[in-house]
Amino acid sequence: MIADGMEIDANGPVVAPTMDQLLAYNRRVAGAVGLLSMRIFGAWRGEVSQLFALTLANALQLTNILRDVEEDAKLGRIYLPKDCLDAAGIAANPNGLADHPSLPVARSLLAVPALVAFQEAKALIPAHDRPSLFPALAMMGVYRAYFDRMEAADWRYGPSFRMGRWTKLRHGLRAVLAR
Repeated sequence: MIADGMEIDANGPVVAPTMDQLLAYNRRVAGAVGLLSMRIFGAWRGEVSQLFALTLANALQLTNILRDVEEDAKLGRIYLPKDCLDAAGIAANPNGLADHPSLPVARSLLAVPALVAFQEAKALIPAHDRPSLFPALAMMGVYRAYFDRMEAADWRYGPSFRMGRWTKLRHGLRAVLAR
């Protein structure tokens, strides 16, 4: 499954997939890693763990996409779904995407399923042995901090999107220790 996701990127740049295509991509590149990690770290509890891993992986991958729009556009890629671009009045063309005045609108549209995924993953935490989820919770804390920073900036790109390693560590530890 991971190789399938890598193959999508290897076959040329992804440009404005449908939401279904993006979710399938997320499952392949992030969900497969999440499923594997749940087993490696001893957190596997069956179906609830599968749902947690796939939901959290989707939240993390969507946040990564939201954070890296400008960088991806420079590389000829647009992971923002076509329906988000269309609703914001943006052509599915990497050239000029980073400076398009409606880019924050497109970002905010993709933020909705990302936020839902974060909330759904959080609701599944109690079904697990919390210490075995520490790596997942740390990632969740870091990426939720990215999400919150972007939301606070009204989805307009800025230096505040980036975090240094100590800030990431702080957010990761806060999530691990939260109840």
